[in-house]
Amino acid sequence: MDLTINGVSLASLGVIVENRTNFVKPRRRHSTQLTEGVDGASIEEFGYEGYSLLYKITLTDSTKFNQITSLLDGDVILEVADDPGNFFYAKVLEGVAYSPLSIWRQSTIEFYVYDPFRYVKDESDVTLVAFPALINYVGSVFSYPLLKIIGSGLVTITLNGVSFTYNFDTPYIYLECMPGADRGAYYLGNLKNRRKTGGYPYLTPGNNNLSVLGTVTEIVLSKRTRFL
Repeated sequence: MDLTINGVSLASLGVIVENRTNFVKPRRRHSTQLTEGVDGASIEEFGYEGYSLLYKITLTDSTKFNQITSLLDGDVILEVADDPGNFFYAKVLEGVAYSPLSIWRQSTIEFYVYDPFRYVKDESDVTLVAFPALINYVGSVFSYPLLKIIGSGLVTITLNGVSFTYNFDTPYIYLECMPGADRGAYYLGNLKNRRKTGGYPYLTPGNNNLSVLGTVTEIVLSKRTRFL
């Protein structure tokens, strides 16, 4: 068993991982409402919670302490050998103690998977030049894509029933659909949200319809396929 952190294999640093991954289906946050005189309850669902992955490790090479410490700090991209082709966004929040006396002694490391999905590694982008188009999405849960849109003038794009309008003054834009501080339209790193109205599309498992009104010559779509 091996773990790869930010592209570096722990086995290459003399770390032995002694257990396999205990995969977790993330818990979905929800609110339960009871109404007097009404049978049962109404449930409002929210997003998925993060969770922890625990691994028992043994260090065998004291000369690699500094490199291991640097890897196990803050945000990491975590790949596990028993889930090939996928990766997690995680953090190492708990302290990890190192000393020469820990050589060949088992300890535990905790990764907190704050983005509670498994993402596909090295996924190819989809390039579309004819519209309408059908986009097949094989993930088990919805995803928020990144779109590069090449066009001119006023265009309206509808993906999976969500529409937005953009008025071009540059050759192309990137539309970041992932919720968070970076969500928006960009050109060369400059925010262009004033030229956009409407929603931010997402992909759902199966086929997703994409249609265009106006002059769009190409859309490059990063699906960001993910699984629970």
